[in-house]
Amino acid sequence: ITESDRDHWSFRPLVRPDVPAVKSLAGARSPIDCFITARLEDQELAFMPEADRRTLLRRVAFDITGLPPLAAEVKAFVADDAPDAFERMVDRMLASPAYGERWSQHWLDLARFAFCTCRLVLLSLL
Repeated sequence: ITESDRDHWSFRPLVRPDVPAVKSLAGARSPIDCFITARLEDQELAFMPEADRRTLLRRVAFDITGLPPLAAEVKAFVADDAPDAFERMVDRMLASPAYGERWSQHWLDLARFAFCTCRLVLLSLL
């Protein structure tokens, strides 16, 4: 490894950046939100209003499982007023077989691509 190789970002030690100062903390729940808010303020934009519980569940369900939530799941989540309702719902979805099925699709696509590429290489050698 040369000295110029050591300048690559992957060889640099991790440094915790300072949380930027922002004009408005509306919508900020964590330090990460301050980074987003600072970028939005630079572009004279603001956070969108928070989604209702039904919309939030639908977005998360599609992201995690690729499927819409069941009517019973929607009803249970909307009725659940516990402070950790969202976290528990996400944990349930991550533990579901649908999560594995959704993400295995990406791996299968890669495997199929690799197989087809190897097959083309072998055929070109004949």
